[in-house]
Amino acid sequence: MTGHLLFIVLIYSFHQIEALPPPKLTVTRSVITEIDSVTLTCEPPSSVPVSQCHFYTLIASKGNLKDFPCVKTLTGIELLDIVNTLAVVKVNCFYEVQTERSEYSDISTITIQSSPPPKLTVDPPVITETDSVTLRCEPPSSVSVSQCHFYTVSGGTARVFPCLKTLTGSELLQMASLTSPAEVKVRCCYTVKHQSPYSVISYITVQRPNGDKDRITDLTTSTPSKKSPAGRDEADSTAAMPHNTVSSTTSASQTTVNPASDTSRRVMVVIMTACGVAVGVVLLGIGLVWNQQREEKCASKGAKVSITDDWKSLVDYDETYSIVNYECKNE
Repeated sequence: MTGHLLFIVLIYSFHQIEALPPPKLTVTRSVITEIDSVTLTCEPPSSVPVSQCHFYTLIASKGNLKDFPCVKTLTGIELLDIVNTLAVVKVNCFYEVQTERSEYSDISTITIQSSPPPKLTVDPPVITETDSVTLRCEPPSSVSVSQCHFYTVSGGTARVFPCLKTLTGSELLQMASLTSPAEVKVRCCYTVKHQSPYSVISYITVQRPNGDKDRITDLTTSTPSKKSPAGRDEADSTAAMPHNTVSSTTSASQTTVNPASDTSRRVMVVIMTACGVAVGVVLLGIGLVWNQQREEKCASKGAKVSITDDWKSLVDYDETYSIVNYECKNE
């Protein structure tokens, strides 16, 4: 019995001695982007001559086995072709000698991030609807792309254009679903394997074609300050009127009666009215005296006085006068 146990121990020890030791796995970078590269080295013991290694990449619950040379350089895009997503990837490796497989290496971790954002420039930043603006979306120099995605914040949709694109102000407004005058916010990105982050926002001001004239009109038609001198207010108000308003005002002023002449006319009317009243009073007094004399004369003759009164109106005046006829009649 003791001999059998010793034999089993010897066999187990022999297999342990013959088992292939695990390789050593190293990665040159633990964090990369799509456009970066990483070198994986699966290093068997120096005493083991192997040229082919097996790399096992594990992401979540999904694993992929790839046969590569024991030293392999992969770009971020190539690694993404294996794992199919931006993520933290766990990698280990093993090697084989004839039909014997080594143990797995320790796990190394590689984080795959999105590519760096592009740089967006606009020239010029202020245009009119009929002017043009050039949008330049610049990915990193190591990225070779010909198409970029331009996104207007207000429009909410991305358009695919060449990374160097010229647009008119009207096209930009249509893309942003805006009308002039407006400030258009634009950013861009590019796609290699996955979409890059967006660039920093650039601002483009789009004015109407006659924007400068509109601004001048707005300034000239504003209400003048009450703090300025009266003469300055009157001049500013006249300058602020549109041409047709000034013309109509001028015409109106030509047909309006001068206040001074109107006052003179009123004074003349008052004087003439007063003179008419005075003359009427004098005539009335003369008439009374003359009437008294006629009555006395008629009375001396023993006759009665017959009086007829005929009222007349003065032309162009609100005054009337009467003509009194006296006649002596014998009884």
